[in-house]
Amino acid sequence: MDVPTKNPATSAVTYTADNEIQPEKPAEEARFLQNVAKPDRQDGSEKFPDENCSGPDYERWVAYRRKKEQQVNEVAYEASPTKIRNLNLILWRLLDNNSDDARGEWGNRRFLTASEIEWLRGVDRKQPMVGDYHEAQQIERRVCERRNKKWRERTADQPTANQPPPDQPTADQPAPSRPKHKLMRVAFTVSRLMEFCSKRELENQTASSTYDWPLVVLKELFDNALDACEEAEVTPIVEVIVGPGFIAIADNADGIAAATISSILDYTIRVSSREAYVSPTRGAQGNALKTILAMAYVLDREREDGDINADAVGVTIIESQGVRHRIEFKVDHVKNEPKIVHTTLPCDRTVGTKITIEWPTSERLLEYAKPRFKFLTSSYVFFNPHLTLRGVWHGEQFVNIEATNPNWQKWGPRDPTSPHWYNESRLQRYLAAHVARDHDLGRDRTVREFIAEFRGLSGTAVQRRILAEVGCSHQSLAQFFGIDQVNRVGIAKLLAAMKRHSKPVNPKLLGIIGSEHLKARFLAAGGNAETFKYEQRKGFTGDGIPYLIEFAFGLHQSALEAVPALGAMPATESRTIVTGANWSVGIYNPFRTFGSTGEGLDSTLAQVRANAKEPVICALHLASAHVQYADRGKSSIILTDDARQPDV
Repeated sequence: MDVPTKNPATSAVTYTADNEIQPEKPAEEARFLQNVAKPDRQDGSEKFPDENCSGPDYERWVAYRRKKEQQVNEVAYEASPTKIRNLNLILWRLLDNNSDDARGEWGNRRFLTASEIEWLRGVDRKQPMVGDYHEAQQIERRVCERRNKKWRERTADQPTANQPPPDQPTADQPAPSRPKHKLMRVAFTVSRLMEFCSKRELENQTASSTYDWPLVVLKELFDNALDACEEAEVTPIVEVIVGPGFIAIADNADGIAAATISSILDYTIRVSSREAYVSPTRGAQGNALKTILAMAYVLDREREDGDINADAVGVTIIESQGVRHRIEFKVDHVKNEPKIVHTTLPCDRTVGTKITIEWPTSERLLEYAKPRFKFLTSSYVFFNPHLTLRGVWHGEQFVNIEATNPNWQKWGPRDPTSPHWYNESRLQRYLAAHVARDHDLGRDRTVREFIAEFRGLSGTAVQRRILAEVGCSHQSLAQFFGIDQVNRVGIAKLLAAMKRHSKPVNPKLLGIIGSEHLKARFLAAGGNAETFKYEQRKGFTGDGIPYLIEFAFGLHQSALEAVPALGAMPATESRTIVTGANWSVGIYNPFRTFGSTGEGLDSTLAQVRANAKEPVICALHLASAHVQYADRGKSSIILTDDARQPDV
C-alpha cells in the first residue's frame, strides 16, 4: 500500500511503497486515539465502563456508545481504529501541523483548494464516516502531485547564482536525491503482416503447435489439390512426397495461373475463390497458403537448437502451367514486414500443380510427425471414393490406392449455390464481395446477373418476377447494394423472393460416400467384415442448411483373434478414428461437443467401451452447406441442437 514519506526535494509528504513513516502525534490526539483503539478484553468480549466513570475510561465509554448507536441506526460510521488513527494523522499533516507555515510556498496548505479545506474541516475526527479515510488519502495524494509538479517546473532549468534552490534541507530532513530518469514512450507503427512471421502467431492462426505443422501443410495442400481437380472436373490423382527437408504435393488439375500466385504473395489481402460463397467446401480460410509460405521462414529463423537465424529464408517451389515459381520468404527488419522474392523459370509440368515446401533445418520435425503424417494421408481415401492416392516417404512408397468409384459425384465447386443457404448477413457479404470485385475490374453487374448465379433461378421468367417483387429491375448491383449506406431492407426482400421462387436442396445431393466404399476402406484398414456397421442421417438445421452424416464402425481383426481364452494373446491394435467434414480429414477430432450436451465423439465412444485402447475402427463424416468452426485452424466444429431429420 502507499504510505507517506518525505519528498526528496522538499520536506513535503509523498507516497512510497516503503514502511509507513508517521510524524509525531500531538499529545492530546495521541491520547484520544490510544483510548479509542484500546483493545477489549482478551476473551473477545466488549466490556466497557458505564457512564459514571471519568477520565480515559469515560472516553472509552463514549466510543462504545457511538459504536452501538451505529449498529442500531445502521449509520455508515468508520469502525476501524486503524483507519481512524491514520485519518487523524492525515488531517493533522494537512491542517494542524504548526511547522507547515514555516515551509512557505511548499507547505501543504498552499496546495489545498478551498473545497478540499472545507471538506477536511468538516470531518468528524472522533467518529468519521465510512469513506472519509479514503477521500482524505486522495486529497493528500493530489497535494503531493501538485507540489511535485511545481518542483519539476521549478528545477527544469539549472538554477543560477541569483536563484537558489527553493528549499534547503534542514538538519532533521534527508538530503535531496537526484531526480529519477524517466522514459518518454512513443507509439511505434508495426505492420500487421508480421503476424505471419513468428511461431506464436502462426500457431494461433493454424490452431496447431509447431510439432503438427507438417500435418497442417499436408491438409491444406491436399484440400487445395482436391478442390482444384473437382473444379477442373477431372478425377483427382494426388501424390504426396516427403524427402530430406521437404514436403511436396502434386495433382492433375488445370494448374494455378501466374496471376493467382502473384495475388497469393500479397500479404495485405486475402485471396480465396470460396471466401463469400455458402456451399459445401473443404475450406474457405483464404490465407492457408500464406501461412504455409511463412512456416518455412519461421522454422529456419527459430531453429530447433534454440538459435535465432537473422538471415532466415523460407523457400517454396510452385510448378504449374509450364512455369517454375521460386518464392523466397524473408523479412525486412527495418520496416518489420514480409519481403517476398519471386522468380520464375520454365519447367516441364504442364498438367496440374506441384508445390514443394522446403524445410532444410527441420528434418527432426518431419521425423516426429511421420506416423501421423502417413495416417492422415491415407485417411483421405475414406471420404473421397474418386481419389487415387500415392505417397512416398524418403523414396519408400507407403500408400498406393486406386479410386473405388472414379465417377463418384458430390456437390462440386462449380455447382450453383442455393439462396436457402444464406441469411441476410451472409447474402450481404456475398453482395459486397461482388460489388468490390466489379469495382476493381471496372465492371457494372446488374441485379439480374447476380440472381442468375443461384440454383433454380437461371430462367429469365423467374428472374423477372423476383426483380418486380423487389423493385430493382434494370438496376446495377452497386446501386442496389447502396453507395453510402447498405440497403438492408432491399437485401432482405431479395433474399425472401429468391427463396420463394426456388426449392431447398435435398441433403442427399451433397454427396453420399456410401456404405460400400466405407466398408472397402474398413477392410483395407484391417477390419472384420462381420462386425461392420453403417449409419446415415440427413436433414436440415434450423437455418435451413442441409446436412448429411455418415458413420461406419467395426472391430479390428486382431480383436477377434485375441478372444479371451487360455493362452490367447491380447489385441495389439488400438482404436482407429477417421473424422472429417466436407470430404476433408481433420488433423484432430473436430467433433469435440455434440450441441449443448457437452459430450463429443470421444466420450460417446467411451460410453460404449470403445476407448483409445480398444481395437475398433470408426469413421465419422459430416457434409453440410455451411460448417461453422470454432477457430481459424478448423480444428473444432460448432454443432447446434436445432437439426431436424425429415423423410428426405
